[in-house]
Amino acid sequence: MKRLHHDVARGLLGLAVIAVLAAVAPAQQDPSWIAPARKARKKNPLQPTPAVLEAGKKVYEQNCLACHGEKGHGDGPAAVALNPPPATLVSDVVLRQSDGALHWKIETGKAPMPAFGGALTDEQIWQVVLYVRSLAGPPPTPVDRLASAYGEWRDAVAAGKPSPAKRKAMEAAIGGWRMPKAPKTLDEEAKEAWRRRWTAHVSAVRQALAPAAKEDDPLARLDLVSQRLAAWFQDFPPPLTRPVLYLFDPEARKGLGGHWLARPAKALPRPYGPGGDPQVLARWDPRPADDGDATAN
Repeated sequence: MKRLHHDVARGLLGLAVIAVLAAVAPAQQDPSWIAPARKARKKNPLQPTPAVLEAGKKVYEQNCLACHGEKGHGDGPAAVALNPPPATLVSDVVLRQSDGALHWKIETGKAPMPAFGGALTDEQIWQVVLYVRSLAGPPPTPVDRLASAYGEWRDAVAAGKPSPAKRKAMEAAIGGWRMPKAPKTLDEEAKEAWRRRWTAHVSAVRQALAPAAKEDDPLARLDLVSQRLAAWFQDFPPPLTRPVLYLFDPEARKGLGGHWLARPAKALPRPYGPGGDPQVLARWDPRPADDGDATAN
C-alpha cells in the first residue's frame, strides 16, 4: 500500500512539474515582458566552466527539459499538449537578453509562469542561464553572418526573384568582417601589402554585388560574387562556427558552369538548376576568431 501511495505521489508530482513548465512557455514568448533595467544590468558572477555547465544541466533537466526539449528547441515530451508551444530557448529572442534579465524572469516569474526564486537558489538560476546559452553553441562570427546573408541572397536569385533587400543585407554583412591584424613576422612593407590585398578583396566583392541595369544576368552576377568571396576566403581564412563549401557545377548556365557557396547539408542548394554532382573546390572548417579577426587596422 505504501508503494502504491508513493507511485501515485510521484505521478502527481510529475504532472505538477509539467503544468509548471507549460505555464513558463507562453510567458517567455510575451514580447511585453521586459526585465527592469537595473535587473538586466546585473552581472552573472559565474563563468561557463565545465563544472558550472554540468550543474546547470542538472537544473535544466529537472525543471525545463520536459517541455523545452533536450536542446532547448521547445520539443520536449510534454510539448505536444501545449498551446501555445514552449518557447525555443536557443532563439535570438531569448539569447539576445542579458544574463541579468533572464535571471530576473526565472526568479520572479509572471503569471502564469511561477516564480522559481523560491524553488531554486540564486546560484542555480545563474547556472541554468549559462547552460541554456551553451545549448546554442558558440555565437556566430561576422563571417557566419556574411555566409548566412549570402545564402539568403543566393536562394532569392536561384528562385528568379532577386531581392534588393537581401542584397543590401549582404552588403551590410560584408562590412561586419573587419580586417585582421597582419602577422607580426611581416615587415612594414609586407604589412602594407597585406592591407592592400584585404581592401582589394572587399572592393571586388562589393563591385560584383552592386546593382546593375535590368538586362543584367542575375546568375552571372551570382557566379561572379561567389568567385570573389571564395578568393577572399582563400586569402584570409575566415573565422567560422560552421563549415562553408565552395562548389562548382560544370553543367550549369548552359555549359558555362556556375560557382556558389553553401553550408554542408544533406540537400545542397542548386541555384543553377539540375545538373551533375557539384565539385567541391574548397572547404573552410570552423575555427575560433583570434584577436586579429576582431580588430581593424
